[in-house]
Amino acid sequence: GFLIQVARKKGLTNYTDAGAVVDLDMSSESGRILIAQILDDINTQEVSQGAPMISALVIYQDSKKMRPGPGFFICARALGKLRDNDEDGFWAREVSAVHKWWATH
Repeated sequence: GFLIQVARKKGLTNYTDAGAVVDLDMSSESGRILIAQILDDINTQEVSQGAPMISALVIYQDSKKMRPGPGFFICARALGKLRDNDEDGFWAREVSAVHKWWATH
């Protein structure tokens, strides 16, 4: 779907555009909660199949926060992928891994 297309273009996207794909409005709290749950579910499924966390490609639109929200890092810890406090380093490595993975899958 949408995130795979972004990955194959070696790109990033934002929560607003990702939410729009599944008809969620990111200006509403319920929309933000639902997109987080959807992305967590996708990540859990991807990681269980040996793939990296594809939601690493989804970041805030705000230029001061050019990274995923806290839920991404909570999910990464829950999946056993993030084991230290270097969130930015982990995120950069995961973006690279996602781009590499989807170039060949």
